[in-house]
Amino acid sequence: NIRFGIVSYISECCTQTSLLHMCDNSFLQKHGLKVLLRDPYSFTPILEDSQGEEVPRSLLLGNNIAETQKQIAQFSLKDAQAFPKYEEFMNRLVTAIDPLLDICPMDVAALTQGSLRQRFRTLVGLRALYRVGFALGKQLP
Repeated sequence: NIRFGIVSYISECCTQTSLLHMCDNSFLQKHGLKVLLRDPYSFTPILEDSQGEEVPRSLLLGNNIAETQKQIAQFSLKDAQAFPKYEEFMNRLVTAIDPLLDICPMDVAALTQGSLRQRFRTLVGLRALYRVGFALGKQLP
């Protein structure tokens, strides 16, 4: 029996990264695990007060940047032009944060009130958090 519980919604990319990381384990694949990536990965219907025969609009986001920009341009040309930069930032954010999903939460009480050994262990655990900060630099949200 394999059990795991990681609840995260950073972005679709993060979910895909985590699932692909898990699929490296051939044991799961031998027992029938298949990862089906979605493309497009997001569909958002837009409810509008339309008087007349106007077709309802929606936003469809996928892995094709040009198509996604075209979809965004229905609502904002400025946002459509900025989308590649946003996507680049989100990918860097996911790459930086993804390793944090594989470590145990830090025991803050041990850092402030624990024995010397507990404090040292907690400081070692801070290394991953430091790497995230270093990777994101000034763009840390």
